[in-house]
Amino acid sequence: MDILHSLGTDLNDFFSDLEDEQIVFKKNDYIVKVIINYIMKNPHEGEEFGYVIRGSIDIHIGSKAYNFKKGESFYFSASKKHYITNRGNTPSEIIWVSSPPSF
Repeated sequence: MDILHSLGTDLNDFFSDLEDEQIVFKKNDYIVKVIINYIMKNPHEGEEFGYVIRGSIDIHIGSKAYNFKKGESFYFSASKKHYITNRGNTPSEIIWVSSPPSF
């Protein structure tokens, strides 16, 4: 136990067979997805959260549409059919978080 403690671990972590989770992501780890004039319709399990950095968007969830503009955020369960469209004539920029990741 003293040796494990000096190594900064404990019995559970030392004998765990779980793989280490990636915490640090470098430039080569990123996936850049640029979609122009494309609508993705994707019901799946999980949750979606986002924040509008620039522009305005519509998020369609089931049969309803919700509009968001710069400075607003959204959250919803991803189990219903959903997709996003740009409301304006200029590009919009958003931060979109999907859990679990769907990429």
